Amino acid sequence: MASSLVVLLCILGAATLGSAQGPGGGPCDKANFTSCTALFASSLGVSQSAIFSDFFLNEALFNKFTTGKDLSDVVQLCNFISEFYGCVTPRQLRSCMSPLGWVSQGYSPAQAYINDGTFSQWGYICGVGISLFNDDPSLKCIRQTWANNYATLRDNTLIPYIRNATHDPTNACTYAKNLQDSWSNVFATGNCHAALRDPIGRFFGCATGEAYTTSEFRHCAHENNCDWEASWTNPTSYKFISVINGVNHLRVLPYYEQNADGEFYLTEERYVPLA
Repeated sequence: MASSLVVLLCILGAATLGSAQGPGGGPCDKANFTSCTALFASSLGVSQSAIFSDFFLNEALFNKFTTGKDLSDVVQLCNFISEFYGCVTPRQLRSCMSPLGWVSQGYSPAQAYINDGTFSQWGYICGVGISLFNDDPSLKCIRQTWANNYATLRDNTLIPYIRNATHDPTNACTYAKNLQDSWSNVFATGNCHAALRDPIGRFFGCATGEAYTTSEFRHCAHENNCDWEASWTNPTSYKFISVINGVNHLRVLPYYEQNADGEFYLTEERYVPLA
């Protein structure tokens, strides 16, 4: 765990120093940022030109995490992130990688928060969250659950959260709580439930969801806590999980969508099967 502690200190230290920079910290050094991005993309084995567009970074980190074999692979992935932060330098973090920093580089506000939220989420995973991987069954069940349900977690929880919070920001904390509850329930079922790691899966899902949402709505963390619980009964008691024909289904709450004319409408509640 010594190496993971180094990762934690590097990431938290860089983030703290970066957030301490005021608005007058200077423009983003795009030449340096491009150079650092090239090294980061190479470490992840992905395209440099696409890494910060859409959910590409989210998918790249997910792929690296779920294809690893043990804790050393997680530490290596976290070191890639830490090295990227170190390359950008603390002084440049706010200028290049804050929401305003992303926008200054030409990204949309929505994309800026996707990138910021993704880095915040992995800051948690590579920080205190890495302690949840102390035993192999816990790491394995989280990896398998994520691998089996990535599209569901993205399309049916993360994207609805983004659309709802964008269209109705006054209720952002409610949408953030829905995201945390959904992730919590997905990770507590399936592989983690079978491995008797329900508490670890539930806490991991909630905490990673919280890390993503508090990037944009920091105040929501004060009311949307992730409590550690000793045990649960069975998946049917979970708020966002229902068993239909013997299969766990995730409850997807209504969210805002656009029709062909660009008008917003609220979708209907539905249930999607989990792998």
